[in-house]
Amino acid sequence: MADFSLIDVSAISLRRNQPEWSAKALAIYSFKFPFEIISEILLHACQVERKGDRPIFSKTPLFLCQVCKAWKRYIITTPAFWTTIIVVLRKSDLRSVNVSSGLSRWLRRSSNQPLDIFLDGVGAFQSGTARSLEPLKLIASARARWRTMEFHCISSRVCELLAGMVDKDFTENPGNPPLCKYPNLISFASTARTSHTMSPFDLNDAKLLKTLMVNGCPPSFTGLLFHRVANITKISMRNIEGMPSGRVLSWYPNLKEGTFVNIQVHEAFQAFSDDKVTHENLQSLTIDGERWRDVVCLFHTLSAPQLETLALDIDITPNTNIMQDIHALILRSTCNLTHLHIPLVSTEEMALTKMLSLTPNLRKLHIRQLDCSNHSRGLSRMFFDSFYPLTSTTSTFLPNLQNLNYSGNLSVDSIDFLEPLVLRARMLPMGHHLPSSTRADEPTFPSVGPSAAPTRKLAFAKIKANKAAFSFKDQNGEDMSDFMFQVITLVEADRLWLMNENGRPWFPKNVH
Repeated sequence: MADFSLIDVSAISLRRNQPEWSAKALAIYSFKFPFEIISEILLHACQVERKGDRPIFSKTPLFLCQVCKAWKRYIITTPAFWTTIIVVLRKSDLRSVNVSSGLSRWLRRSSNQPLDIFLDGVGAFQSGTARSLEPLKLIASARARWRTMEFHCISSRVCELLAGMVDKDFTENPGNPPLCKYPNLISFASTARTSHTMSPFDLNDAKLLKTLMVNGCPPSFTGLLFHRVANITKISMRNIEGMPSGRVLSWYPNLKEGTFVNIQVHEAFQAFSDDKVTHENLQSLTIDGERWRDVVCLFHTLSAPQLETLALDIDITPNTNIMQDIHALILRSTCNLTHLHIPLVSTEEMALTKMLSLTPNLRKLHIRQLDCSNHSRGLSRMFFDSFYPLTSTTSTFLPNLQNLNYSGNLSVDSIDFLEPLVLRARMLPMGHHLPSSTRADEPTFPSVGPSAAPTRKLAFAKIKANKAAFSFKDQNGEDMSDFMFQVITLVEADRLWLMNENGRPWFPKNVH
């Protein structure tokens, strides 16, 4: 592999945003580098990037073939340039002879290499003539080489036709010895046009499948039964109605990363089960639902010893104790969380502080208050006083926290919640000790015993709450303008963000 750090790619006009390339300039520059380096640059230029949810080529191989004959000859004869296929399934395009012939040449040039196929569909699909089905037949005939298959806004009609063609091709060409339908499939993604479209593909035969992404499923969870592949390590399910609760996690014992967004648990599975589900490899879990019951159903009996990232969110304020459920998950798992994103009800501040005491390795904390009405309480001194460091280098509460993000109400004076954050932001590096003589404006800390652990410096804090009473005066009414200068310094350095719920800052930058 070439070392791109030694090459000024922009000098040879491979920038993505440049409107026009000079073929003459590219040809001249191409003789200044060894050809193996040029080939790596060309492959890099053909990478697929995202425009929203849709994949697009940075530059297509056909475009690069226009530069010079040497490049064209090399690209056409190198299968690696043709292993990624993006097909837009519009009705007019499907009936075009050029689409079928171009796709046929593309597949032929890819030789026997694994394929990454992206199907982008708009509008309803009509079966039409045999000519309109030819692109689907070509894709189905290459099903043994599918490495990545992604459907974006594909109608159920197209999925059913393609799945039927795959079944037919597998029946007629089973291989010798018989092979599975998708021997090379590693990643499968399906984004339905509506919530009532599901994938008809039976992926149980994809033994190498590692990544599964499903967006949209009918009110019956039956469609998910076609995706129970034990080797999956990454799963993303969005807009799923009729989720079979914790059973989903039990289907994927090797799961490392799970994302569940806008889910609704099937009524038949809302009763909590006592069967413990242990995931030895699960490292990241994200669950976002309308109701807390839908969220907690997925991890009520979960134990994940390797869990590092936990992100939970809901839309409706629940009547149950959120922190109690999260506390139980951490105790069951005995995990070392490093990233935590959780909702908060104003009455659970004490439970929040108690739960966070179980996460000494936490580096990033995001809290969003659910009941943010004008009359509800928010975080108070009970929470922020826990952040006070014990010495210039130590703290017992969240000693590794580097990023704090809170959105909600505040039931505390500005000086009382900002002072501990400023002190944590000015912590000395680990292992560093104050000299015997310190300046008068340096913070003073009480002495502690030798058991206190070194503390990381708070690198960033964002507080999004309406400024009710903002004052830099202590309880005795004495002015603390020196402390305000420290706050302004952190704000100007983008290490401290203070803003109202509408996004406007409490005070502008560059205040002196």
